[in-house]
Amino acid sequence: MNLYIGGDMLYDGCKNITLTPTYINQAYSIGWNFIPTWVGPQAPCTNYLTRISSDVSQAYLDGINQANQAIDTLASLGLTEPDKSGSVVYYDLETFVGDQACRDAVKSFMNGWDYQLKLKGNKSGLYG
Repeated sequence: MNLYIGGDMLYDGCKNITLTPTYINQAYSIGWNFIPTWVGPQAPCTNYLTRISSDVSQAYLDGINQANQAIDTLASLGLTEPDKSGSVVYYDLETFVGDQACRDAVKSFMNGWDYQLKLKGNKSGLYG
């Protein structure tokens, strides 16, 4: 089951207020498996309220920051090992059409995201 755990673009109306470690453990105990998904900033060439920086250096740092937030959330939900490793989290990136600068910024962001997750002993995925 796709499990939206957080992110800047997880709108108030879509937040899962029942998402707790207890809820996850109960669902897991009856056979559910989860695909943790993070909905953060979107491509700079979109109209979303929260967007990735168009500066590739800043986009990379923002990817690292989003990964750290996702790791902390995973840990708070009991989806990691005690040292915050051993999980996977997918980034929800909505479709976009943009020029090379936009694509470069998104690639840089995703590289930061992937790097930080791997550095902390987790795996990254991309959902689009």
